[in-house]
This record gives sequence, structure tokens and C-alpha cells, in this order.
Amino acid sequence: MATLMRAADANDGWGNLKEVTQGRQYTVRLRDGRGEQGRLGPAGAQSFSLRTGSGKDLVVTRADVLRVSDRAAATAHDAIFSGRSSWLDVREAYPSLTERIRVVTKRGEERTWIQPKVSDDSMSVEGTAISKTDIQSVSYLRFRPYTDREEDLVREDVRLLSPRFWFNGLMLGKISVLLYSSGMPEDNSLLRCR
Repeated sequence: MATLMRAADANDGWGNLKEVTQGRQYTVRLRDGRGEQGRLGPAGAQSFSLRTGSGKDLVVTRADVLRVSDRAAATAHDAIFSGRSSWLDVREAYPSLTERIRVVTKRGEERTWIQPKVSDDSMSVEGTAISKTDIQSVSYLRFRPYTDREEDLVREDVRLLSPRFWFNGLMLGKISVLLYSSGMPEDNSLLRCR
């Protein structure tokens, strides 16, 4: 059972880029400090295309990506892919009441929590705590990004017109975004675009 959980945790979220709504606006934070916004195109094993607002097509390689988000602010809460291991991102994910944080311990135990409290050295919920040193990985289980039309419905506050919002958004489906892995170098730097 522990082996199955570790294998499932190996998914770092890159596959999300193939599953999310293509052709809508995304924000990409790159390792060189640049930030790009554009419409996500096809994603392969090591790269994806991004059409910027100026009409320029960029090929973005996996090695260059720090974060891909479905909002301009590109916070950890909005991430659909993270190319780093960051405890700061775990602290800043702030899942909604219908989203979750999945923790896999180094012993292979898996816990899924709603809005845990995250300190510098542990996570806790309802009196149960796990030390950061005992954690193998932390993933954010969030809703798939809206389509452009659904984004408009949210802004206009007429969500009931889209069946995907019914039943508390459960029809949107969820994706898993790996935010922290103890097997990777930790990067808690603030992501700023230059």
C-alpha cells in the first residue's frame, strides 16, 4: 500500500498542463525572473506553448518553469503546476473549504486535510500535527481552472447558468499540484517578475 501511495505521489502536476482548459489566459513564472501571460497551447513531456498577448508564440521548457497559474497574481493558491519544492507555497496555498491539502509522510502514510495550519516546522489540523521533518510531500488538491466563459459567469455572479458549478463545484473536477517534496532542494524565495 505504501508503495502505491509513493508511486501516486510521483505525479508532480506537469500532466495538469495537458488536462486544463487550453486557450485561456495563464501566468507563467520563469526561473530567470521573467513572468509571461498568455494562452496555453499543447503541452508535451518537456515543454508547452504559450501565445502571449502580443501574438508571439513561446515554447516554454519544463526546466525553466517555477509556476504556472490560472490568475495574473500567480499565487500558490492559483498554481496548476509548480516547478519547485517550497514550504512557503504550502503555507500560501490557502485551499477553499472544498479543496484539500494531501500530505504523504516518509513512512508512506497519506492524509488529506481541509485548511491545515502550517507553521515553519509542522502542519496541523484539529489537534493532529505532523513535523515537517516527517513529511515526504505535500500536494494541493484544487479545482480545475474555469473556461473563459465560466470565468465571465463568476465575474457576473451568474454561476448557476453553468452546470459545472452545481453541487459546490464538484463537476469542475480536481487536479493535484505538488508544492513540496523533501527529496528536492527547497526554494522559499518570493516569486516576482522583472
